[in-house]
Amino acid sequence: MQFIRRAITFFFLGYSTVYSVVELKTKQETSKIKNISKNGKITYYQKSSGELHVSTNYNFEVLLKKAKHANYNVYSSEEEKIALIELEEDLFQRPNLQKDNELFSSKFGSKSDFKKIGNGVSPKLHLADNWISFYSFTSKSINIYSVLGEDQKIKSVRLKNTINPYFVPQVLLLSPHDILYSDINKTGFQALMSYSFIDKGFKTIHKTKLAAHKLEVCRIGDKLYIGEFPYDEVSGSTRIFTLSLYGNKDLKTKSIIYSSPLNDIGNLVCFNKKLFFVKTNKYRELINSRETSIVSIDPSKNHQIEFIEDTKDFTQLLVLGNLLVSSRLGKNYIIAGENLTLDDEITKDKK
Repeated sequence: MQFIRRAITFFFLGYSTVYSVVELKTKQETSKIKNISKNGKITYYQKSSGELHVSTNYNFEVLLKKAKHANYNVYSSEEEKIALIELEEDLFQRPNLQKDNELFSSKFGSKSDFKKIGNGVSPKLHLADNWISFYSFTSKSINIYSVLGEDQKIKSVRLKNTINPYFVPQVLLLSPHDILYSDINKTGFQALMSYSFIDKGFKTIHKTKLAAHKLEVCRIGDKLYIGEFPYDEVSGSTRIFTLSLYGNKDLKTKSIIYSSPLNDIGNLVCFNKKLFFVKTNKYRELINSRETSIVSIDPSKNHQIEFIEDTKDFTQLLVLGNLLVSSRLGKNYIIAGENLTLDDEITKDKK
């Protein structure tokens, strides 16, 4: 992998530092890569034949083999103990945004302990990779269970949402007994809820200012960050809050660290102890057109905003191992992350 970073330090509009990004280049076609380990020695990649491989030190194992039109998503956490695999069959032939996909897990970097864990979407690892959550469109519920087998019974929280059939909740497990998740009420307002599996009690942590605004959450240490972003077709302001997860009764005390009168896209990600999201710089409401860029917020510098140069019209963020990447016009770019040598000399597809 080639990684060269050019840094330019100055103040943009009087309050931000700007640095530029570079293209992500690997020996393997980047569109086929599904996950990379933090040290760059483990790569998950998809073959055009429909196989999902995991490569380590120039050796590989086949994890799944499906039709060539299948698509795989591979998820991991900073712990890198477990890999979660989402199989989307016929994604491009018969797309269905409400379909529960097959979900699998295995030891990270190998086929060991490979097994199916259920059907759903948005699988996620929690609490040092000891717990897994996923959402089921069929049951309209968030399901969690222990990887260690200390509680084999799947715990579930059913959503109240009845107005948005495509809604997928944000989920954060604070302990094996306490969960934070987003939901939508019958009037279209989203809320961040907490639920105790012991007390069977619900609490509202945060509610959107307007209907049809979305909530996005992420965590850095003992701080929770809540982003409130308008949907694309809705005009309105953007706000990001922070709150302490401990010593904060009922998680009620929070403060605003960022606000904008424009409808930022969002896609909030906590990465390397910073927050990243897609900001709208200009918005033309009459034609629903916007100019965007990726920015970060540094909590260690009084929540200073950093504008990332050369990210005009970028609209998404994705974590790949120790890299935060984005794409534009078919190319992938490194937004943040440490330099590494990607060990991705893997077998070529047969013609």
